[in-house]
Amino acid sequence: MAEVKLRQVTKRYDEDTVAVKPLDLDIKDKEFIVFVGPSGCGKSTTLRMIAGLERISDGGLYIGRDIVNHLAPKDRDIAMVFQNYALYPNMTIYDNIGFSLKMKKIKKSERDERVREAAGILGLSDFLDRKPASLSGGQRQRVALGRAMVRNPKVFLLDEPLSNLDAKLRVAMRAEIVKLHRKLETTFVYVTHDQTEAMTMGDRIAVLNDGYLEQIDTPFNVYEYPETKFVAEFIGSPQMNVFETELRGNTIKLNNKSTRLGNGVTSRLGLQLSEQAQTVYAGIRPEAFQLVDEADADTISVVVENVENMGRDTYISVSIAEREIPLIARIPSESTVMIGDTVQLKVDGNKWHVFDRQTERSLLRSPFKAFSQRREESLIS
Repeated sequence: MAEVKLRQVTKRYDEDTVAVKPLDLDIKDKEFIVFVGPSGCGKSTTLRMIAGLERISDGGLYIGRDIVNHLAPKDRDIAMVFQNYALYPNMTIYDNIGFSLKMKKIKKSERDERVREAAGILGLSDFLDRKPASLSGGQRQRVALGRAMVRNPKVFLLDEPLSNLDAKLRVAMRAEIVKLHRKLETTFVYVTHDQTEAMTMGDRIAVLNDGYLEQIDTPFNVYEYPETKFVAEFIGSPQMNVFETELRGNTIKLNNKSTRLGNGVTSRLGLQLSEQAQTVYAGIRPEAFQLVDEADADTISVVVENVENMGRDTYISVSIAEREIPLIARIPSESTVMIGDTVQLKVDGNKWHVFDRQTERSLLRSPFKAFSQRREESLIS
């Protein structure tokens, strides 16, 4: 079994610098979990604590049934793949892949078998006699993966392994790593700041912010049912439009106009609807808008400030009274909207998100069970 459990795991550099607040997290056997968040959120520090490269200040780390806090990295039965590949430039690809086995004094015949098997899986069989300098970035990353594979570890740890690759190669390598995970049936813990990688690769994604675990769930649930304002704004491109406004009865104030919430939202609201205005954060994603010809109760009239044609879709920026920066709406690419046009946007009432103004937590009950670390007290304070 390769379950990884973190129990109140904390990383403290000094009294004023706490990189990871007490963290509880269960990573399942054979799961592909992705840590995602902005720079400095604690994701790489958490990964390095699992690897044994950072000392755990408090709490317990378990791999399988064993607590491993005080074990050296080499004794934890993990393998780590770094952002910069960390290959030996003077060694051949064959020797790079098999280096750890040589250090463990594995028999030459077994070492050769493991190296060639890994090379075959990763498409490196024809490059074993070359040096790293003669390979492309993607091929070097596969060598780094191969070096980890031959150890047959319980857990793979990958720290932003694709960040040095160009966009096209990143897409190809994402697919290769996911395929490798399925083939090896081993636990993968992957760190990235790229939400596209997180959404397309992980069985579950853990969103971290300022050392806290904001939410952990499937990519679908994190996107559709964000538990905090931070998650709502961080996950999604373009990001969700979030603004402070008034909730009154079953309506949200949008551009000084009351727009109705759908039954799918009001049935999940965790607060009493009242005709007295309640100040909340409201969120709506760009795809929840529809460009229409005529105004009605669920439309807003806005002036287009910018147009971005993305090929399949077009994003328009419009100003609303409740938000200082423009609101983004996604419309069909065949639309002939131009900067300066006044347009009517219809809002899907079942796509609203509502967040508490103080705690910034969602006021909508998720229809799915989600695992998150509560932090209301710290948000209020």
